[in-house]
Amino acid sequence: MKKRLFVGLLFVLMVVGGVLSGKNFSAVAAAGGATKEKAANVEMGDTLTGKVTADAAEQWYKFTAEKDKEYWYHFEYLTTDGTSAKVTMYDEDFQELGTISSDLGVKSEISFKLTPSTACYICVRRSNSYIATAETKFKLKTSKALDDGADTMGKANVELTSGKKYDFKLENMEDDDYFYFIAGAETSKVTVGNNIPQGIVWYVYDENKTQLAYGITSRDETKFTEVKTEKGKKYYVFVTVSFRNLFGTKELAGDYTVQVDSGTKPDSEIMFTVTLKKGSTLQLGATLQPSGKSASKATWKSSKKTVAKVDSKGKVTAVKKGTAIISVTVGDLTEKIKVTVTE
Repeated sequence: MKKRLFVGLLFVLMVVGGVLSGKNFSAVAAAGGATKEKAANVEMGDTLTGKVTADAAEQWYKFTAEKDKEYWYHFEYLTTDGTSAKVTMYDEDFQELGTISSDLGVKSEISFKLTPSTACYICVRRSNSYIATAETKFKLKTSKALDDGADTMGKANVELTSGKKYDFKLENMEDDDYFYFIAGAETSKVTVGNNIPQGIVWYVYDENKTQLAYGITSRDETKFTEVKTEKGKKYYVFVTVSFRNLFGTKELAGDYTVQVDSGTKPDSEIMFTVTLKKGSTLQLGATLQPSGKSASKATWKSSKKTVAKVDSKGKVTAVKKGTAIISVTVGDLTEKIKVTVTE
């Protein structure tokens, strides 16, 4: 496979595929705390293993969200022995974020987002059923993944360049992705493909949030929709899973592709386009493929420092209204990102 250089937006999103972040699953101390105040600290990527009993009916754990990045925090819960138990997540103010439970070894999962730097508490509780066994062993796998698309239409800041194919990822059934494109023709074609077991659905909206078209694909299927557009106007593409069920989230995760054809041809040297407001910042990162390793010795440059400047670590700062090209070079590989700054 030919070696390539991919660039990801690590602050809010990852454009070329959602990449799992964190260390490999590893066991941590089985015992949590008896109360929220005595919760044992845990890091994302750990696997909690332990047990709850009649004398120790609750086990508490705590983790803190990343400082600057927006992640999906994913919890996969499985009872391995004994009667059913449940896992409840709480925020710092002890407001419930969600509950997952399992019975007879059936696995269930949950995913959600947290405000950066805030804490979350995890409580594993023993079943209070009259047929409950003396102890219930549990396993809780934790992981996190960067989001690669905006959560709302208003936050969509990744532009789909006409004629160019993009790779993205849905991390779980709660993950919804928004992108936008500028029409260059009276008719625009949106093509979507995926390898997600249950398939996905996508919608096209205008700037007034009016739905103009939609499409549905099954797994390993590619389809397209055509929509009437007005040259120079902005339109949004919204992607989500085709249906949600009660049997966990993993089967609804996977990669998908989006391509918009709207009258203009892509700049073959531009990897993707990002729109930033004046004064905002964005952290970029370079990844080598197919190894998937981060490029530590990358050189970053801006074509117009008065519009958008970039430091040696890939942090872009929007200075004033205009357009600049950010380039990153690793060895003999170079990629370019078009940054459009608005007021």
